[in-house]
Amino acid sequence: MSDADKCNLFLHRENARWGGKKKRLPVTLVTGFLGAGKTTLLRFVLSNKENLRIAAAVNDFAAINIDAQLVSKESSGDGGRGNVVALTNGCLCCSIAKDFRSAVWTLMQECDQGNVDYLVIETSGVSDPLASIRALEEDFGKMYRVRLDSVVTVVDIDYFLKLTNEEGGALPVAFQSQLRYADVVLLNKRDLVSDEEFAMAEAGVRQLAGPGVIVHPCKFCAVPLNWVLDVEPAPTGPQLVTHEATRPAYAMPGEGGKLRGSDSVEAARHGESRGHLDEDHFTSLVLESSKPLHLASFQDLLASDCMANVYRAKGNVFFAELPQDRYMFHWSGRQRFELSQEPAVGAACVQLVVLGRDLPEEEVRRRLNECCADHPTPVPAPRVPARLEEARALVKSDERFDLIARDDLPGVVTFRLTGHREFSITLNDAVTLHGINVDRMNREFVEAVNCCSGSALLTPISHQDGLAAICYALDGTTTLQDIWPTVLKEAEKVVAVFYFAVRGCKCGW
Repeated sequence: MSDADKCNLFLHRENARWGGKKKRLPVTLVTGFLGAGKTTLLRFVLSNKENLRIAAAVNDFAAINIDAQLVSKESSGDGGRGNVVALTNGCLCCSIAKDFRSAVWTLMQECDQGNVDYLVIETSGVSDPLASIRALEEDFGKMYRVRLDSVVTVVDIDYFLKLTNEEGGALPVAFQSQLRYADVVLLNKRDLVSDEEFAMAEAGVRQLAGPGVIVHPCKFCAVPLNWVLDVEPAPTGPQLVTHEATRPAYAMPGEGGKLRGSDSVEAARHGESRGHLDEDHFTSLVLESSKPLHLASFQDLLASDCMANVYRAKGNVFFAELPQDRYMFHWSGRQRFELSQEPAVGAACVQLVVLGRDLPEEEVRRRLNECCADHPTPVPAPRVPARLEEARALVKSDERFDLIARDDLPGVVTFRLTGHREFSITLNDAVTLHGINVDRMNREFVEAVNCCSGSALLTPISHQDGLAAICYALDGTTTLQDIWPTVLKEAEKVVAVFYFAVRGCKCGW
């Protein structure tokens, strides 16, 4: 025990005996493997916190804390104080444990001033939560007024099945620990697996977790707050009659403890820390550049053999072919990609983090640097004009798509999913009479195609007519024709969902 901790221990005893009783800071620890959805959960909690004042501490193994950037946007978006602490370039359980205690201590002062009701801590995907759990349960030093309410582990069901069934069944050490010490497990991405696969995943998770673990299925981590935080709906008395939409408020229980299971407490008390970084061989690479990425080269990189052991990639990117647009890129699970448009604020830059196991670091770093375009506007290769004609013919061959002519975007084919011709109506009628949201339909279509394991990467863009559009780079190894079967399959699914009501009635009412 350090001298500072000894001093705090004596001060704590004096305060407990002669001083007033101060409020304890409730804490939920969110853990889970790379790409499971931890940041998605944290952002959901912050955007649905209602009357609660929630602070967040976000840990990232890499040198750039992309998750903290995302959470900060959510936290400050409602005009709040935006209490988000970034814990970067290491694990909470290893190299930055001291920073972790200092961050919690700082937020404790915010709690004393009435600015924070609850703290949610997100660990990195490669962290063993045992050391963090023990730190939060210390009754001396900087943690003595912390109350650990729950350890929530987020699991990507689809990826869990891949790791247990297709890769020899040996989960990374960090992943095993995240399940062993969980009070609550969220089986996320339920929509990606069948009922039979879900039952297999749940049985596997319960086998690795404690017998008293609470398990919930979910999609995009959209869950009631009292599943993950020890809160309850505030008691209500007589209410005025109102036709306005109202949202529930939450109350903080005096002692907590509803979610913290005795099995997980005992497991943490008797658990043994392992050198998970040495056993799991995790490494991280970072690309920071003011140069744009070449979209076709980036598409090729994602499908290359050197990226086979990548477990997670994320960051801010922009492309030479699309100089006006900014994107947030995610790679998670079974090589599932997500590329979403972001507001163009400040100077464009690339901040990309790649995490993996036994990565060929030099080759990955070289390929990343090669993706950076030397010229702001790349010159299309000689093969591009022929490929452009082939791609345009493909798009025109299916009545669900509209081909968009964009001569200002060299080396890409641009199109849009509309679906209206299949139902013998105009696009204007689809939008105005039947309420078809073309932008949302194209967003979900891009997400669906990019989530399919493989080399597909459709890129959403803004078009002059105000509606969403899609582009695909033609200068890469994989052509549009190569991914066209996947494009058609996902287009059929998305159109069926959005035009469901039109199938039964074409009158517009």
